Amino acid sequence: MDGRVEEIRDDLKRLMLEQLESLKVQTFGGLTEEELQQQKERLKRIREVSVDFLVACRSEFVTADAAGGVGVLPLDGPGVGGVGVDIAAELAS
Repeated sequence: MDGRVEEIRDDLKRLMLEQLESLKVQTFGGLTEEELQQQKERLKRIREVSVDFLVACRSEFVTADAAGGVGVLPLDGPGVGGVGVDIAAELAS
């Protein structure tokens, strides 16, 4: 298993968990303008890291363990995809 793929996957998971927490705060308590800006910047970074992950997976054979918990899914419509990280285990704790 390539350390680069794991590193990107872990970074993506961390960013998505931070975004999830931010969305919870936004939903139930509201965010300041600064926090909203951080949320937008984080979403941009999630998109960038998603691309990096897809490129890393494509450029080498990735075992099921390396890609575990990560899936490709449509975001905005046909032909536009994204990467999702399974964070169900994190939410259950």
